[in-house]
Amino acid sequence: MLKANKLRAQLTAAVPWLKQNPDNLWVGIRKGTLVSTGELSPAFEYRYQLEILVLDYPGDLDFLSTVILAWARVHQPDLIFNPDKRAREISFMADILANRCADILYSMPTDEAVTVDTLANGKSAFVHHDEPDYAALMGIDRTAWDWEVVATMDGTPDDESNE
Repeated sequence: MLKANKLRAQLTAAVPWLKQNPDNLWVGIRKGTLVSTGELSPAFEYRYQLEILVLDYPGDLDFLSTVILAWARVHQPDLIFNPDKRAREISFMADILANRCADILYSMPTDEAVTVDTLANGKSAFVHHDEPDYAALMGIDRTAWDWEVVATMDGTPDDESNE
């Protein structure tokens, strides 16, 4: 799945602890449905609950949440820009462990369009589509659109935190 793979890549790139501990990150799909477009072409959509489980995370929940929201802004923007969805669709649970770590589960509805092209040799090619580049479509400067995670943030707690 395109979006699940992109989320895993973004989390691993942005959170140094996950880069060092990739076995503590699980990205999975639950409650999926397959939706046909009803058109002549065999195009379809996957609609599913995307889940992200981070085990024994010693870092800052705020940092991890910001990375996930930044991913959603680009790859599932309805969860950010639709007022009804942003108020209730991205959920999380955390199990605070005795060793100052937490097991954290995020869950969000996700959809992914797939078109089927016929190649010259008659075989089918399946093309997974990400969301359109809404910033470009609206003429918005990319620097104003993207949420860049501040380079000095590494997701680890510091002595000045409010915990």
